[in-house]
Amino acid sequence: DVRTAVNGVVASGFGAASPLACEVSPARELVLTLEAAAQHNMVPPLVSLRRPCLLYTTILQLQKRAPLVAERGLGGGDAALERQALFGAAEAVRLARTLCDKHISSSRRRTSAAVAEVYVARLWLCLALHRRSAHLWLPLLPVVCPEAFGRDALLSRPEEAELLVALLQPLLHVAFSLPDSAAAARGEAPETEQP
Repeated sequence: DVRTAVNGVVASGFGAASPLACEVSPARELVLTLEAAAQHNMVPPLVSLRRPCLLYTTILQLQKRAPLVAERGLGGGDAALERQALFGAAEAVRLARTLCDKHISSSRRRTSAAVAEVYVARLWLCLALHRRSAHLWLPLLPVVCPEAFGRDALLSRPEEAELLVALLQPLLHVAFSLPDSAAAARGEAPETEQP
């Protein structure tokens, strides 16, 4: 579960000399856990078993609707912080799609659209960890794209969002680096320290 995955990352990455790479265990397990939590707590649940990737379609809606939602307001506490988180999450969707396209175009393997969608969603989660913003970005999903969530879905109720935020708080003490493949697609050397 999320708590176990977070504890594993904190145990491995807290106080480490270099950032924990998103593509190595246990960081990879955390990304997959967050992806699964998002996928399987959106309904109808069978949608997550078929194309398109539900997390992918939801973050696309986040990117598309961010200006409108920001104008309307999120109805939370600090409006400036919420706005910054919203536009940061939306910008990360654009960056994840760009990185995915660059990486796929430089690969000799043929990649299906379904694989690309999952890759973009996972890169978005990696960016959330890298920027220490996962606890801010994930609760935005049901606010921006409520139709993707059912009445009993995780994050559909304020107390569930608060629980997830509390579980992710320890990650603020761990530095993450993007996957080497993403850094290579950007034409950069793999990161060695958290900016």
